Amino acid sequence: YSEAAIREAARALAGWGIDDRGTFRKENRYHDEGEKTILGQTGAWDGHDLLRILLQQPATADRIAWRLCKSFLGEQVVNEQSLNQLADGIRGTDLHIGNAVRTILRSEYFFAEENIGSRVSSPVEFIATSVRALGSTRPSTLRLVEWTKELGQELFYPPNVGGWSGGRNWLSSRYIVGRANFASALCDGRISKTHAPPDIARQIQSHTGRDVTLDLAIDYLSELMLGSRLPPELCKRIESTLGDRPEKLEQKIQLAVALILSTPQAQQH
Repeated sequence: YSEAAIREAARALAGWGIDDRGTFRKENRYHDEGEKTILGQTGAWDGHDLLRILLQQPATADRIAWRLCKSFLGEQVVNEQSLNQLADGIRGTDLHIGNAVRTILRSEYFFAEENIGSRVSSPVEFIATSVRALGSTRPSTLRLVEWTKELGQELFYPPNVGGWSGGRNWLSSRYIVGRANFASALCDGRISKTHAPPDIARQIQSHTGRDVTLDLAIDYLSELMLGSRLPPELCKRIESTLGDRPEKLEQKIQLAVALILSTPQAQQH
């Protein structure tokens, strides 16, 4: 498509909008009644016609298939043939997104070893999974929104019409430091409504039924936060880093969470 097609599409959408209550409405007095040429089709098109024209395009299904695979699968996990098969299925179901998502989530690609831990988590994913894993932090929604902005993803305000670039672009030096700072804030209680740090030691004891030690905490937390245990050498490094510190065990466990969330494994899923 061309810049001219974009302008013509904008003319077709003239008069479409959202009122103060968030309800869709069409203002006929603002609509452009003139002829428009969009992707080779000419007529006095409105927004409904624009949608029809776009949905008729074979490239639309290709784009949806690519976008869904980018959302649910890691880099270079799915091959071109399978991507084309997914696009064909989307066209065959009249662009039914739900069917396409089900196809991906039930596919061998989704459960393949090369797909596990191959996607870099966005700030929203990183923050939400971390908060949910600890469970009892009672987070302030406003503070979470502020943190997503700090990590490069201001909600509902992408940098351009293409959205966020995603992937490895989330892992700049600035954002890596920001993720480590968020992990510290999470453990210190700075994102909590009550400003109280989570009682992680009690959570570990409740779930394991064992006396809490630092090495048990690191094993438990790595599996809880990451879905799998960290490599033994990394666990030992964290335990060694914290072992000689003067803080009480509860504080060391909070620091362990921050260190685990700062590992490379915590940045992907």
